[in-house]
Amino acid sequence: MSSSSAAFGVIADKYDYPMLLLIAGCFALACGYELLLLNTSYKSIETKETSNEQIEKVSLKEFIKNNKSYVLIALSLCGIFFATNGIENFLTVILENIGGTSVDLGYCLFIKATLEIPGILFFNKLSKKFDLMTLFKFACFWYPIKMLLTLLATNTTLIYVSQVFHSIPFSLINPCMITLANNT
Repeated sequence: MSSSSAAFGVIADKYDYPMLLLIAGCFALACGYELLLLNTSYKSIETKETSNEQIEKVSLKEFIKNNKSYVLIALSLCGIFFATNGIENFLTVILENIGGTSVDLGYCLFIKATLEIPGILFFNKLSKKFDLMTLFKFACFWYPIKMLLTLLATNTTLIYVSQVFHSIPFSLINPCMITLANNT
């Protein structure tokens, strides 16, 4: 993700942070939209059971060929993380532009970390009620909202609210991706 930091650093330096947020938001929205479109090609996830003796080596090319939907979902999520990483790396600059301090950055990180815990703890219950694609779609819906709130923020309170909208999807996407990887 260091390349995303470098790219977003150049954009933030040249065009200021609203352009950075706009580009990152559009990127996350496009990746989320791609993830939503995958629902038609990846409706169910079948668990493949193998013993340790049956595991065979597979090349990357063959893996991609045999798991196209999984690879597209993973790339979409990488795009969302790319956009989110760009915003989070420059959160200090964004806060300074609206009159915030490093204390406000600490509050943002505290809010985000604290609110991710319930989603992670109750993921098993949620995954029994909803299929993984529904949880992915729900999570991807909130990232562009978080970026829009960050873009429109005129004070630190709105930045705090945007962190709530970061915690909702982040607490779901990681366990979803791990479950998907284990079941593919």
